[in-house]
Amino acid sequence: MTLVFPMTADDGFVFAATGAQYRGLAQRAARSLRAAMGDDIQIDLFADVAVDDPVFNQVHILDYVGTRPKMEALRESRFAPHCLSGLRRGRGGGLLGHVRVAQAV
Repeated sequence: MTLVFPMTADDGFVFAATGAQYRGLAQRAARSLRAAMGDDIQIDLFADVAVDDPVFNQVHILDYVGTRPKMEALRESRFAPHCLSGLRRGRGGGLLGHVRVAQAV
């Protein structure tokens, strides 16, 4: 896949999930993302418990477990904020993609 704006070391994807159901969905979505974009991308997970899965480059334990885990994930992400894309499946889960589409000046 050729990206219009290639990703840099400051770019990556962040998943935020609480509860077994949403952690499982995050793992499945991360595998799909890797299959589509390749192994070079960085994927981090923010979750309520530790997850041992090599699909994620880093796993971060949430300090506050509530219905909006992606808010903490946004604040604490190691990736540079460019354009954010959000997908939410009910309470407790979400995908946050930090993708270089355009950088505000």
